[in-house]
Amino acid sequence: MATTKRGSTAARAAKGAGRKVDRDVGDKAAELVDELQDELEEAVEGAQSRMVAARERGERLVALVQAKKQQIARSFYDIGKALAELQRDKLYIALGKKSFAQLLADRQLLGLSQAKKLIAIAESFDRAEALALGTEKAYALVRLARTTPEDDTPRQLAAGRVRVAGKAKKTASMTATEIEQATHSLKVAAGSGRRVTAEERASVAAARRVQAALRRAGLRETIAEARRVAGEWKLIITIASAHATRLQDLVRAAR
Repeated sequence: MATTKRGSTAARAAKGAGRKVDRDVGDKAAELVDELQDELEEAVEGAQSRMVAARERGERLVALVQAKKQQIARSFYDIGKALAELQRDKLYIALGKKSFAQLLADRQLLGLSQAKKLIAIAESFDRAEALALGTEKAYALVRLARTTPEDDTPRQLAAGRVRVAGKAKKTASMTATEIEQATHSLKVAAGSGRRVTAEERASVAAARRVQAALRRAGLRETIAEARRVAGEWKLIITIASAHATRLQDLVRAAR
């Protein structure tokens, strides 16, 4: 009987020890769950904080881009006036340059064609008129005034009408592209009655498509023209030098 009693005591002790182990394991598991939950909450809070910080940074960058775009849109006239004075008064000589083009290149200001474009706008409109029209439309009117048989000025054309496909249309309601098309039509009509070939029409249409595509891609000041060079129709594309990197990106993406 004594042996049985001792066996029972040992069994109870073993069972008690087992319960203690179970409790210890349970406690450790609970602690581990708590720790994991705390870590998860910290991770979630950290991710939320990073998301908020990223959003704030993104908004600041978007605002910065918008502000810079607005500065560019409102500065082109002042740039044109400054360039006009540099060229007109030959101030590039005082700066140690032999030509206006050399000044532009050495100081990395603008491409010569873009500089001439801004100068033409600044010399054709006052500041308020130029800003209201925008770079593309203002320059389109400059080009149109050079083409019309009448002694028109860009300012007169901006306030008047342009004949397109036999109909007079208010310039104020026309886009820069429509004005450019009117300019091309006048050039064709002035070509001593020459016949417009299918190749020329295709080249002009291609120039319009390319110009529209490049402008949609962000090269807003792009001008694409169809010209006959050495007996062959070619597309002549003019972009702002500031857009060179963007053009390189587009070319790489198209490969």
